[in-house]
Amino acid sequence: MNTSRMIKIAVILAGTATAITGTTSIAFAGNDPTSGRIQQRQAQAQQQYHECAGFALRVYRAALEQAGTNSAKRRAAENHYHGNLGRCRNQYL
Repeated sequence: MNTSRMIKIAVILAGTATAITGTTSIAFAGNDPTSGRIQQRQAQAQQQYHECAGFALRVYRAALEQAGTNSAKRRAAENHYHGNLGRCRNQYL
């Protein structure tokens, strides 16, 4: 057997072992009563992030509409939008 084939086999076996141990730890976490609460909090935080990001997008669109063809105002609106998204991400994710 050449070396490259042995390396390929070792990588496949290592990947399979990692996948098996990863799924068993997830299965054990499913029986944990706190995992449901953690998942619920994560889902709620993600929903709040999407609401915040949606609001930031509405504000951005309104600012673009007000800016018209003024490139400086459009750039400022884009910078504010990215800042608002960053704040949403920091607060909820």
